[in-house]
Amino acid sequence: MKSIVGIAVICTNQIYPIAQSVKHQAQITERIGDATLYLADCMDVLPTLDRVDAVVTDPPFNVGKNYGESVCDLKEDKIYYLWLDSVIEQIQCLVGDRLVLFGMSTHWRYFAKYDFITPITYAKCGAGNINGKFLRCSSFVWCGTPIKKTPTVWHDGRAISNEHGNMFRTLEHPGMTSRDATTRMLDYFSIPSEVVLDPFMGSGTTGVACANLGRKFIGIEIEEKYFDIACERITAAHAQGRLFA
Repeated sequence: MKSIVGIAVICTNQIYPIAQSVKHQAQITERIGDATLYLADCMDVLPTLDRVDAVVTDPPFNVGKNYGESVCDLKEDKIYYLWLDSVIEQIQCLVGDRLVLFGMSTHWRYFAKYDFITPITYAKCGAGNINGKFLRCSSFVWCGTPIKKTPTVWHDGRAISNEHGNMFRTLEHPGMTSRDATTRMLDYFSIPSEVVLDPFMGSGTTGVACANLGRKFIGIEIEEKYFDIACERITAAHAQGRLFA
């Protein structure tokens, strides 16, 4: 059952206006098992949260993807990076350096200023030549400090790529993150019963993985369409029960 917990102004951040016009909506909270989901701008919710144990998220990366009318994903770089600075500052207040940001290689210079963040890559598929251009065959994950040691992170990048494609066709979210890749990051950065935050929840992949791994989850999503999809997926994951003891 959805409950109204206050009034949020979606376009409150003057540095990075999300839409052309200011919109107002009720900030809605949904509780599903150990998951708490917010339909709101993360910059309105983050200052109200208590500390969490880990952050695993895939923020907008300013490359022109269509996330819906609430989000503008193509701003001047300076404006975008000021906004991203404010997001990471809020995240660090909640979690320190146990964070994972799925991202783009084009932001290498930006992330270089954070000495606690290390980039890792995984191959997604073969770099075929289509219409005179090679396909991008790897993805970046910007990582803070994990709590587990591991000899290797990615053992089958092609499987991750295939899963990503299937999820996109099913859920139609432009910034899909692989559930397999998300599950691996959760395993390295958290333990069962800890609280994991995703301030850019999208269609709920991190929340589904948390339900499967026995993590508590806080998710924030600004676009109602994807918030509703996330609620459905996380509800189904909790109904299925934990996959790993």
